[in-house]
Amino acid sequence: MLKYTFETNTHELKTWVDPNNGNLNIQIGDETVNIPHETGMELIAVIRQKQVMYREVDRKRLSSWSKFMEMISGDDKNNIWSSSVSEN
Repeated sequence: MLKYTFETNTHELKTWVDPNNGNLNIQIGDETVNIPHETGMELIAVIRQKQVMYREVDRKRLSSWSKFMEMISGDDKNNIWSSSVSEN
């Protein structure tokens, strides 16, 4: 059985697919919701799409941060802009 668990300081969310009927089950605390297969598949597709979008945004954020830090440190590999510190 495929089971995902997401935890925060105050909540725990568990999701799994029922192997008997393919329904998606979501449990938050003591409450469990059973979602029919068709609706569950749509939810999973949306969640996967959002994960891909989040990863892309995070990748771009990290890339932008790295480029910014390279520019500040003077290690810009593209030689677009660089800075240096000197004592006079």
